[in-house]
Amino acid sequence: MIIWKKHNKQQYSDGLFGYLGRWLCFRIFWNSMRSQGSGEADYVLTCRLPGIKEKIGLYETEALAKEKAESITNLWIEGSME
Repeated sequence: MIIWKKHNKQQYSDGLFGYLGRWLCFRIFWNSMRSQGSGEADYVLTCRLPGIKEKIGLYETEALAKEKAESITNLWIEGSME
């Protein structure tokens, strides 16, 4: 459902953008406040869907952040159908 595109403009936070159709809804990027390999949550997930908070959370891998974004999208779509 979400189309993920690599965002790499050599800025502070390279990462992934998640699109629903043509609308940017999610960003996953490296948490620059952590050192690599520290064993702490390394990726940040943010959301731009209406009615959902912006900063979703910290995740150890990009894959976990993507799973959370998919579940949020499913809940958001189900809620809009009621």
